[in-house]
Amino acid sequence: MDRNKLLKEFLDTWPLEDLKDMELDDYTNLNASDSFCFWLESKTSELGSIWGGSAYKFQIYKWSKTPTRGNGKDFNGKYAWYSKHGDDADEVFKKVRVAVCEIANYANDGNFKAIDKIKVFGEVCKWKIAFLYSARSEKTDKRLIPIYSREMLEAVAKKQGIKNCEDMWTSEIHRELIKKRGSRDLFEYYDELINSISYSKEVRFCAALLQSNYNLVLTGAPGTGKTFAAKKIAELMEDATWELVQFHPSYDYTDFVEGLRPVMNSRRGIGFERKDGVFKEFCKRALRDAEGKPYVFIIDEINRGEISKIFGELFYSIDRGYRGEEGRVKTQYQNLVPREDPFYEGFYVPENVYIIGTMNDIDRSVESIDFAMRRRFAWVEFTAKESQSMFDSDDAWGEAKKKPKNLGEIKERMDSLNECIVSDEIGLTRAYQIGAAYFLKYALYNDFNALWDNHLKGVLYEYLRGAYDIDKKIDLLHKAYDGDRTTKQP
Repeated sequence: MDRNKLLKEFLDTWPLEDLKDMELDDYTNLNASDSFCFWLESKTSELGSIWGGSAYKFQIYKWSKTPTRGNGKDFNGKYAWYSKHGDDADEVFKKVRVAVCEIANYANDGNFKAIDKIKVFGEVCKWKIAFLYSARSEKTDKRLIPIYSREMLEAVAKKQGIKNCEDMWTSEIHRELIKKRGSRDLFEYYDELINSISYSKEVRFCAALLQSNYNLVLTGAPGTGKTFAAKKIAELMEDATWELVQFHPSYDYTDFVEGLRPVMNSRRGIGFERKDGVFKEFCKRALRDAEGKPYVFIIDEINRGEISKIFGELFYSIDRGYRGEEGRVKTQYQNLVPREDPFYEGFYVPENVYIIGTMNDIDRSVESIDFAMRRRFAWVEFTAKESQSMFDSDDAWGEAKKKPKNLGEIKERMDSLNECIVSDEIGLTRAYQIGAAYFLKYALYNDFNALWDNHLKGVLYEYLRGAYDIDKKIDLLHKAYDGDRTTKQP
């Protein structure tokens, strides 16, 4: 869809002068595709997405079941909001509507400093509203770039050479960026900026999928950037906190949930105490977050551990349908949990906790994941071809911090090698193709022969171990990698 047309449709549906008369059901309604919040998040996502985080980013919203935060049963399952805004839905909405009107009017007038001072909304929603009402304003020639988190905006500003951006107002950063780029089309520039920080379409799709499913596994061939993508997905969640652990064969329930750990006691010598595992402690941090911001737990190589033993009772409580207090389970050490512990009556996974796993399913040393666990996750395959989006990020190139000048040839060699891998002569499947992470190592040498000898040949030999014609197949793969070209160096 044409973006200018989409913007016009939004402003025709929600003109500035109508905001002051907006009712609560006009603002947020699960059954109305023309609600203000539905337009803000979903219908105008092509003008900059604000997927990620919880619906609490709208400050008040219609809830499909009895909420577990705020004032709980007083909502009767109708609306949810942060209790800091008040005890009554209409009272809360009046504050929200005033904030929406102020943001929209200030944006229409180009008074961006005043928007910075509004604290009812978080950065993401606030600046999305500001962008929508400033982009077509006839009162100002100042336009906002549709990037809605301050952190993302400051990162982009630094990338474009704007200094001291931490000390600048958000609106000043916008002005400097526009000045630096002159009259260049705003949306074209936005696309360039999004690509420059490697939020590919695949990553954005996964962020939306994680938001709706709570649990997600990224799978694919070796080197397809699954861990890299998991971190990017976490970054896309508004104001998210994330943590990463890596499973391995000796990882167990005591590491992950809780267990008895040896402690030194001055009187009795060595004793044992119940200690929280890394995931349980992470869930406590999420519970302590008064605003319910998203907490993303990344499990790298999720299938390298013995899943059933590591998760234990959490098979039940990580399920999307059993999140929150309704999904409490008694853990193996429940009788040792102290009364002041938030999980004294049983452990549950808070609704603001999201789980991303990554796995390489062709590794011969890993455990399989059974169907009971599989159905609790959404699954996304990262193909070798899709992993080439990593090449667009300067940060992905390690210390070089710069894309090679011969990036086109790198992609050609990668494509040619991967086509040969799935050819009849080699007989492997797409799961054995080589991902972009291997080809990023080209920056270490600036030499295609060194990349082959030090990184590619070894993994291909491992793939073909036991084949009677292994040397012949390796030779075919090498020729596909080299092609008919003369190796070019930058």
